[in-house]
Formats: sequence, C-alpha cells, structure tokens
Amino acid sequence: MITELLNRTKGLTLADLAKNHSVDVLLNHTVEELGEFAKARSVEQGIKNASLTESTREEAVDVVICALSLFYASGGDDEFLAEYGLKKLKKWEQRLQ
Repeated sequence: MITELLNRTKGLTLADLAKNHSVDVLLNHTVEELGEFAKARSVEQGIKNASLTESTREEAVDVVICALSLFYASGGDDEFLAEYGLKKLKKWEQRLQ
C-alpha cells in the first residue's frame, strides 16, 4: 500500500505541475495543511474551542502527502527518498543516544 501511495502522489504531482501549477502553489497547500494540523492539535488539547472535520492524525496524512508532493516536484524519486531518508534518520537516532 505504501508503494501505491507514493506512486499516486508522484503521478498526481506531475499532473498538477503539467496544468501550470507551480511548486509555489504546492508549497502554499503544504503550509495550509500544516496550519490545519496545528489547529486540530490545539482543539484536541483543549487550548482552542472549535469544531474539527479531521483529527490530527488525519491532518498529518495531508501534511505528509503535501511534503511528498514538494519532494517529487523537486525531482525526487523513491530511491533517493529511501537513501537520504535513512541517512537523516541515522542522524536523528545518533542525537537520541
């Protein structure tokens, strides 16, 4: 299933870019989704009183999809994502030790 998610995200990103949407548009969507995550977190923590249409977990998926879209729009591919991602995770892991 994760491969399907990655493939569909890449395909939709490239289709979106082909319709003259720019990386700036994708970036704006990413920032909007991150804001929606922040709002949901505030509501779930009781800091803010508002109605939610999606939980933080659901909003986080939106953020991930948008971030992947930026990655693919920047010429990224799955192999680089895995290689560089593992390198970054190793750095994070070392920081925790």
